[in-house]
Amino acid sequence: MASKLSKRWRGVARTGILAVVGLALVAQPAFGEVICKKRRGAMFIRAACRRKELQIRLADFGALGPVGDPGAAGAAGAPGTARAYAQVNSYKFSFGMVLAKSFTAVSHPETGVYCLTPAAGIDPTLMPCVVSPEWADSHGYDLLTQWDSTGSSSGGPCNTGDFAIRTYQLPGGTPTPSDEVAFVVIVP
Repeated sequence: MASKLSKRWRGVARTGILAVVGLALVAQPAFGEVICKKRRGAMFIRAACRRKELQIRLADFGALGPVGDPGAAGAAGAPGTARAYAQVNSYKFSFGMVLAKSFTAVSHPETGVYCLTPAAGIDPTLMPCVVSPEWADSHGYDLLTQWDSTGSSSGGPCNTGDFAIRTYQLPGGTPTPSDEVAFVVIVP
């Protein structure tokens, strides 16, 4: 019985000592020491871990050091590769294009249909687009948007040369054309 109790208290003491050592290391500036863990669980503070020891990082346990000085500004990123993009707000909520590049106009000929006119050199019959709901400027959570590649052909709701975008809400899973769905469109 005394042997079991002794082992238990040694484990508690070891855990307590490691906690105190860990707190002391967090509170003190780093001097190049690291915490090393042996295979059986014993931990030591050394200048470098020995072979077959695992280096323990306090940051892996949520301990953070002080905030460092801000770094220098980074170089400008490479220009984007999208030929065109736009955010279109829904017809019921401040209709119009936001953040547009290489789109010259947007129209709304019928419920849930938007026609985007691209700049010269962008042909919807040769360049597909990607479209996605823009949740922050839409109403509801059951939203769907899609590019209608036939929407600018003869008899479609959009002019020839426009990108036709359809917006829906899905009450009960049934697609219903909607003017309450904002979207983002990208021509890669």
